[in-house]
Amino acid sequence: MTTILLGYELGTGAPVHLPRHHMVVSGITRLSGKSTTLEALIVRSGMRGLAFRTKRGELLFKGARSIPPFYQSRADWQYVSSLIEATLRERVKFERSWIINATKGARTLQQVYKNIQGFLQKEKLRDLDRGVYTNLAAYLELVLPELERVEFSKELSLAPGLNLMDMEGLSPEVQQLVIRASLERVFASERDVVVVIPEAQDFVPEGRNTPVKLIALDLVRKGGAVGTYLWLDSQSITGISKAILKQCDVWLLGRQRELNEVQRTLAQLPLPRAARPGIDEVMSLGIGEFFAC
Repeated sequence: MTTILLGYELGTGAPVHLPRHHMVVSGITRLSGKSTTLEALIVRSGMRGLAFRTKRGELLFKGARSIPPFYQSRADWQYVSSLIEATLRERVKFERSWIINATKGARTLQQVYKNIQGFLQKEKLRDLDRGVYTNLAAYLELVLPELERVEFSKELSLAPGLNLMDMEGLSPEVQQLVIRASLERVFASERDVVVVIPEAQDFVPEGRNTPVKLIALDLVRKGGAVGTYLWLDSQSITGISKAILKQCDVWLLGRQRELNEVQRTLAQLPLPRAARPGIDEVMSLGIGEFFAC
């Protein structure tokens, strides 16, 4: 199947089909029907799907099969840098050389932490070096206890239909690591799989790196060759990585109320300005109603 039935055009009743491709779905939570739409599209596509539950009390994907969080540790300097950027919500700049030193010979984050402690125990250590290594140790201390406490699955088994990985109760930093590990496994070993990233502005943001963003960029650039696609779920398109959005050929734009976001939505429609819908039409979209681009 090269296309997926989305639904039917309002007014004419004509069926609307989407090509299999990377996709972004936006709209106000609980007033747009994003999750129901995404689940229906995965079922109709015949592909396997992987989605993530990240928030307490979040009700979504009722027909999905629940699977445990999957995680495998990494310790290269790019990975550690992206973890720190996700924690700080800003770019890592001058600290990079210290991170490279701390990750030499390490295969896990625990070993990186042990290397840092070794540096801090040196008597002849410049104040600048001590300050940077102290900060790096503090960042890792945010995630290491949780990584050691949680019993993660060592296998990622995806059944037909939609699979939902429940990460409720995990910190945002550890959620980043779990989604990253899952994307890596899908990218390396699977075919014909859709991965849904929730709250895309948090996991694949514009302007800074995260553990998820690095592998997501690889997936949107190369995953289509093996039928593996990334679908972004977000309340708005603001703040999502432009490099990833550029690779999404399908956009489903749902209800918005904030005026600037409404105008951004209208600007994405591939229509002459005079032919675009009005602001009121975006604000009054119902549940399950989208402009499909």
